[in-house]
Amino acid sequence: ERKALTDRNPAAAGFSSEMEDAYFSAFTLDEQLQHVDLVRRTRAEGNAAASVRLRPDLNATEVVVAVGDRLGLFADLASTLAAVGADVMGARVYTSKAGQALDVFYVQDAAGGPFGHDSPARLERLTQALEAAARGELQRREPERSLDLGRAGAFSIASAVAVDNETSEDCTVIEASGRDRRGLLGDLAGAIARHGLSIQSAHIDNYGERAVDAFYVQDKGAKLAQRKAQALRSNLLAVLGEAESQAQPRGAL
Repeated sequence: ERKALTDRNPAAAGFSSEMEDAYFSAFTLDEQLQHVDLVRRTRAEGNAAASVRLRPDLNATEVVVAVGDRLGLFADLASTLAAVGADVMGARVYTSKAGQALDVFYVQDAAGGPFGHDSPARLERLTQALEAAARGELQRREPERSLDLGRAGAFSIASAVAVDNETSEDCTVIEASGRDRRGLLGDLAGAIARHGLSIQSAHIDNYGERAVDAFYVQDKGAKLAQRKAQALRSNLLAVLGEAESQAQPRGAL
């Protein structure tokens, strides 16, 4: 995969050697070439760069952000998506050995369609908002309303957080699972950032009303000590509990 990328674009040699193995199995060669171009823009301009495209095959809009990694970056991006009304259905995050962050989100609108599919201007605003967030310029977020979840609100969804120090050689894997809501991903990532932890990689998936988010994190380049891991687990469970407490089942159900 690395050779195929550099054969198509010799200028991608640095990018190819710096990205983790999992990246190459997650994206096609054409997508990798697009990412290389996005990273080139960030390095040439010394800034953040974002791109969006509609993905009818996934019934979502794909958003890619390239920027130098920093503490709280993923939380800022996820919170910005919530602020503009985009629901994150999935995400993949990769950080190169050189500290280049590549964050890919798949988002929908409130009606369950690709975000901005009927409004190019809305997609342009989304791109600008994410580039600003990547630079650390956050939008003000509107207060969350209590959720009316319809049929999904008729039953509870158990929250769970698992801490794994064995799966990865150099990261602690945190898996958080619970009721999904707009802004949940940003709140979970924000709790991780407040502990001073860096997210090296993330794999975000939704299964109906349940979100399953896996974060590969480090504490100053190392795995988490047991005490900090347990403190983080408690905080993440509290965030997941907020989502469950906001659920308002209809009386008729």
